[in-house]
Amino acid sequence: MSGGGSLRPHLLTGVDLERMSAPEIAEVKRLVYRHKVVVVRGQELGPGELVRAAARFGDVETYFQKNYHHPDHPEVFVSSNVPLDGRKVGVAGTGRYWHCDYQFFPRPFSFVFVYPVVLPGSPRFTQFVDMADALRRLPAGLRAHLSSAVAVHDPKLKYKIQPSDVDKAIDEILAEVEKLVPPLRRKAVIEHPVTGEPVLFMSPGFTRGLASLSTEENAALMAEIFGHVLQDEHICSVQWTAGDLLLWDNISLIHRSSAAGLDGGPTTNFRVTVYDDAPGAAPAFLGRPDEHPAAGALEAASSSARRPRARARRPRPARGARPRGPRPSGSGSA
Repeated sequence: MSGGGSLRPHLLTGVDLERMSAPEIAEVKRLVYRHKVVVVRGQELGPGELVRAAARFGDVETYFQKNYHHPDHPEVFVSSNVPLDGRKVGVAGTGRYWHCDYQFFPRPFSFVFVYPVVLPGSPRFTQFVDMADALRRLPAGLRAHLSSAVAVHDPKLKYKIQPSDVDKAIDEILAEVEKLVPPLRRKAVIEHPVTGEPVLFMSPGFTRGLASLSTEENAALMAEIFGHVLQDEHICSVQWTAGDLLLWDNISLIHRSSAAGLDGGPTTNFRVTVYDDAPGAAPAFLGRPDEHPAAGALEAASSSARRPRARARRPRPARGARPRGPRPSGSGSA
């Protein structure tokens, strides 16, 4: 793992998230909000076990598009180019661009859990940028301009074509996507609901620009912003190894899958997304999206995809001397 800017992922070993006590889960949450990325090593998780582990942290959210769902556990978002029993499961090549998950919905996720099931022969990374740190690094004039600006988020150009789209015109597909997830406005700089940090809540993948600017002005502004934000020294890269469970603070970061490992080698990742269930922790309508007329429709679409919260299993008998609580490896950061 290599840190970027102020970001230093925290490493945990010897833990079983399903068996941990409530205070221990609360401590892991604190580690996530403090370090923003936590890598839990040595995990052996099926899709159901991943959902149950994630449900210890809050309300599990099912992705709004069914073609990403695991066939037996729809709460699991599947990124895969590996057939299951001879049939396609999930979507291949997801997340190759900088983004924040559900940035285009009124309620972005608190936590993202990603677990690799099949790793390619070449290295595979997830890369992160801390957007609170990025905001602090912007030139003062640009930072002041963004502090009162309204950003527009629009995911339609990242839409993945489905079999049901065959024989449709491109403009017809785009119109259907825009009806499902219309552009969403919110403040460009938001306050993190737990840490209180100001966060630049924009990304090259989902942010069209500022509501007050023309297309040409936004193109120039986005290039200026992310020319500062995406400098190599501020990008944190986490290389996957078998048994890793990656957990991060979705509000604070933008992320992407690296190009490494996307050269045709077999790859399968499971993802589960969660709203923190601690009082006042779950992101509500960040940046007052209620000002946008589509906010109610977006929240309804999000709720319709949501399943009842997965219940964590009762604690299982201890497996030998395996520790229960979070135990850092070495200094705790990598």
